[in-house]
Amino acid sequence: MKKIIYLILMLFLITGCDATYNLTLENNNFIENLEIINNDKITWNINNPSYKAIRDLTINSALATDYREEIPELNTKVDGIKYYNIKKIDTENTLGISYKSNFTLYEYQYSTIVNTNVKSFDYKNNREGIIINIKKPLDAFLLYPDLNNLTIKFKTNHQVIKNNADEKINDTYYFYLNKNNYQDKKIILELSNDYELTSNDILKLDQEGYFNKNALILIYLLIGGILLIFGGIVYIKVRKSNN
Repeated sequence: MKKIIYLILMLFLITGCDATYNLTLENNNFIENLEIINNDKITWNINNPSYKAIRDLTINSALATDYREEIPELNTKVDGIKYYNIKKIDTENTLGISYKSNFTLYEYQYSTIVNTNVKSFDYKNNREGIIINIKKPLDAFLLYPDLNNLTIKFKTNHQVIKNNADEKINDTYYFYLNKNNYQDKKIILELSNDYELTSNDILKLDQEGYFNKNALILIYLLIGGILLIFGGIVYIKVRKSNN
């Protein structure tokens, strides 16, 4: 059993928890952050091992961001493999853990957190846009029976063409899942590649090897400008030679 399943399963079995999955897409880059929290202070230290002890063990684990590179050893990191940044959440009324990492458009399809917790993850990134489609029920509520609620927050500066979010506040889309609705819940997000480009991003290729629409417009404008200048030079030389 993969360690992310084992350790998080232990957290949920000891006491019920809530989870929030934050996904941000800005300028063709993803930021993924999973937070698992327990707000019931009475349950933090009543079991053996306690919720806090399991949480602290999880903090010291190493979880690869690419599920294809995940290995079973709890405390082993391998050179050349990218790992989640794992931090504890400690406030007066909240005890929890946070997994966070950055992904390129290409890398996100191999996210360990996503691929471990969903049955069907349909992800596409090409010149037509970006599609995130989770068609089947999330495995999370089956893997972690004491998971109470899962909130998915998706924030982006890309144009959202289609979505089935439960709520939208400013530029953030909210999906609310629980034990009663997760079997019928689907996650649909279709986005444009368009966003406010920087000089570093404008000529990047998508995963199919194509320039995006904005890059093509810039290329066409540059070619048109060069041809216009060249044509003007030729015209001036012809006029001078005729005179």
